[in-house]
Amino acid sequence: MSLLGGQDPQAQSKNWIDYNQELRQYLPNFFNPQNSPTEPVPLTRAYAEWEPTQCLLLGIPLKATMWKPAVFSYYLNLIEIASQYVDVAILFGNQDTREQDRFIKRLQERGLSESSFERIHFVEMQTGDHWIRDYGPLFGKSPQGGLVAFDNSYRSLMDEQESWTLAPTDILSADLVNDIAGFEAYKRHNRQVEVAPNYIAKFIRQDLQIDCEVVRPPLFLQGGDYITDGNGRFFISEDTILSNGGNLRNVQAIFRDYYGAREILIMNSLPGITAKHLDMLVKLVDPRTFIFSEAPEQKPGYNKFNRRIAQEIALIQAGNRSYLDRNTSDFKVLTVPMLPLLEEDLEIVLARTRAQIFAMVCEEVGVSYLKYFQLPPQDEGKLKIAKKVGEYLDEQFQRTIEFNRHTDLDLLARTYLNADLQTLIDTDSGSKTIYRSYVNSLYLKNASGRSVWILPSHAARKGEDEKTMIETEKIVESVYREASPDTEIHWLNSDAMVDTLGAIHCSTLTIPVASLPNKALSN
Repeated sequence: MSLLGGQDPQAQSKNWIDYNQELRQYLPNFFNPQNSPTEPVPLTRAYAEWEPTQCLLLGIPLKATMWKPAVFSYYLNLIEIASQYVDVAILFGNQDTREQDRFIKRLQERGLSESSFERIHFVEMQTGDHWIRDYGPLFGKSPQGGLVAFDNSYRSLMDEQESWTLAPTDILSADLVNDIAGFEAYKRHNRQVEVAPNYIAKFIRQDLQIDCEVVRPPLFLQGGDYITDGNGRFFISEDTILSNGGNLRNVQAIFRDYYGAREILIMNSLPGITAKHLDMLVKLVDPRTFIFSEAPEQKPGYNKFNRRIAQEIALIQAGNRSYLDRNTSDFKVLTVPMLPLLEEDLEIVLARTRAQIFAMVCEEVGVSYLKYFQLPPQDEGKLKIAKKVGEYLDEQFQRTIEFNRHTDLDLLARTYLNADLQTLIDTDSGSKTIYRSYVNSLYLKNASGRSVWILPSHAARKGEDEKTMIETEKIVESVYREASPDTEIHWLNSDAMVDTLGAIHCSTLTIPVASLPNKALSN
């Protein structure tokens, strides 16, 4: 089904100069010269992920990464694998310049071959962030054979406002100077990430010697929610439509005029508190083959929330499959299992319940829970607040109340949260929904035709059997081999990234091979 009507894209083109000017006037503090939308540029087509790769991009906050052994190990292993096939560019913030030599030394200690080490580049930019798939550019081919870098908006203004509203600031303070300063720091960080595509384009022109033009569509789109077959067919989720004001026609027009789309198919992404991106549920491995993730296995110990989420995923994927069947006739669909959803330990759930009740009591008493939360453990002010809350509860219930006593916590839960403690445990949703998806993988193919799948592996967690994990990975590998018989396969433990709602695909971005040298360097 062609959602664009099958007409000549240029015949339908909007006046994007006026549209973007109106947008800038509507959001005067949101755009600046480095991220302001531009009009479309001539384009042959958008690149698909399975096409030859010139360079793999990684966003690595060097200092913060080296402080986290599991995350550091993930990147070292990823670089070691990828550099056997293609160039690897590490984007890092200029605040981490001093850490570059330490990072290089650790790479040298891995014993990388000389040829692999020569393929590694370091690209300094304003800031570093792990999720380069989402804030980095997407790529198209210019009529002359160079690259067009699509720099979509990485953040929405609403996200910015909500994040400030929900941040742990002192809401009872009479002086909001610190709160406002925190909000400005938050915006400044996001805007630094927003300009990363400009630095990447500079790297492509300067280091890779490839012509590259940046175009900024007036579109909020994170790269994990973008799939294309390289021939004018695109897949996004309903969440991208929602993030752009629910204006389907406008999103279609942007894809038509900026990306050269002839068809847009709109699917559904994951439920729960997580990244709403298609790359956790589906993988287009060639123009006619999808790999779908099945719903996670229902563990006997699942609480009610995770049982419901697993059921929702099954319905979503059934709906996505039905949608493809209705609107296309040429797709082959393979399926891989999804590991069970991760649940927080009971003690974490209980600690969160205690904190929620304690905050409500603080409000009754007339003290600031946020001040209490921000003070060091043995601070005198923190101890005074705890004592005041304890005395208040003892008086209310006419006996000594202990937050760590199960019966007392149950009493407090019934009083303040309108539910018994066991019900709260059974229905706890946690602070986020963690998925371990085998479709969040990376495909690399170098100019000589050698290709590799880098697939996310996972260690057994509490209550899981290592043998079952190995058998699951065998099933996954067989599906990828069926889809790409001549492609090599490497497994990469991705648990460190999964815990922060991503995996391999989310933390990587590929620059396609292009044929046009950078003419600017010869002028």
